[in-house]
Amino acid sequence: MKIIEKILTAAVIATVSAFVIGFVIWAALSFFGNPLDRKNIRNVAEQYLAENYSEMNPSIVDIDYFDTPVEGPYHVEVHLEKTGRTFWLHYSKSGDLEWDTYDYSLYDEKYGEEYFEEGLYSIRDNIGVPKNEKQKAVIAVINFDFEIQNGGLAQYLINEENEYIEKIVDYLRMLGAEEQATLLETFMTENDIEFNSVETNSIEESIEFEKNKPFNEFNDAYMDIYIPEGEYEPYLNFLVINYIQDNIEDF
Repeated sequence: MKIIEKILTAAVIATVSAFVIGFVIWAALSFFGNPLDRKNIRNVAEQYLAENYSEMNPSIVDIDYFDTPVEGPYHVEVHLEKTGRTFWLHYSKSGDLEWDTYDYSLYDEKYGEEYFEEGLYSIRDNIGVPKNEKQKAVIAVINFDFEIQNGGLAQYLINEENEYIEKIVDYLRMLGAEEQATLLETFMTENDIEFNSVETNSIEESIEFEKNKPFNEFNDAYMDIYIPEGEYEPYLNFLVINYIQDNIEDF
């Protein structure tokens, strides 16, 4: 009996020890991530930096996870010695590059940290009253996007100034938002809606205007293309940033 008791005791101890060890490993991975994943991300990032930023003397400052260390994605903080800029590379757990934020770092002097806190609206606020057609295009597109997200196309037509509505399709195309421009142009044409500001005198009139046309169809279609699959940032944000960067002398 004593031998059996010893065997059972040893089995219990082994089981408990295995459970404790397993829990400790799980907890460590949950808080700090898999070191093999992290090493793989470092290797992939170093190769990417060598291929794209070697002339700027890049160095990896830190590697951290974005949501959870088990699922990732990981983000790699990069410093460029030659320019003094810092930006981030975002990778999936498997090592696929999902986002290179270098272009965003180019706006530090003009927009600082505001873009990351408030998005496109900080750019709109910094521009203020537009001084040229390119600034008008950026303001018009940001306003359009804001209204569609918060109240839909009907609200946009009620709230926006006429000069922006009349040219919104052209402005969207100026920034490269061809899909959004075509979606809007097609919807307005098919439903016989003019590109003019709509004047309403009460909430009831606004509601009635929205009921008369299938605005929800446009709103749903717009949100379907708002953030491309696999991305973390609305596509329109990239287009606005790139447009300003390409025309920085006008901003």
